[in-house]
Amino acid sequence: MEENTRNLSPSSPAIIGAQYGAYAGLASIFYSLAAMTLGVDQNTIVEIIGTAVPVIFMVLGVLTYRRQNDGLASFGQAYLVCFMVASLTAVIASIFTYAYFSLINPEFYEATIEQAVLRMEEKGTPDEAIETAKRFMTPGYSAVFGFLGNIFILGIIGLLVAAILKRSE
Repeated sequence: MEENTRNLSPSSPAIIGAQYGAYAGLASIFYSLAAMTLGVDQNTIVEIIGTAVPVIFMVLGVLTYRRQNDGLASFGQAYLVCFMVASLTAVIASIFTYAYFSLINPEFYEATIEQAVLRMEEKGTPDEAIETAKRFMTPGYSAVFGFLGNIFILGIIGLLVAAILKRSE
């Protein structure tokens, strides 16, 4: 009975992970808006820094969990915090991606598609392959693939963060 009460407490890894996941998702939106506004959203370094945003919140979440639990966090608890951050970041970013590209600024998305097609043509991609790729270049597909990519990449990074930050008795 005591174990169930502890899992539902404000210091449970799921609750802390959800809290920091919401923060990470909002920070990712602001970061993405800034990058798109400045026109640097296709820059590799900017993309890497964009991935670092939720990782920072993973670290902060695990450290918060440890601080609230006498400095201890098992690997599973630490990873749950990280996975919650990754999941909420992915959900929030996907919703934002879809809304931004389909409702807020569809012209930006169309310009991005044109740039992608030009890059494919420059590389000598066959017209049939370009046409096939264009069928998947929609705000909906971008949101879904972004979600899956975020879950995969951040899930793996979360394993590393949890392994580094775990503290057992």
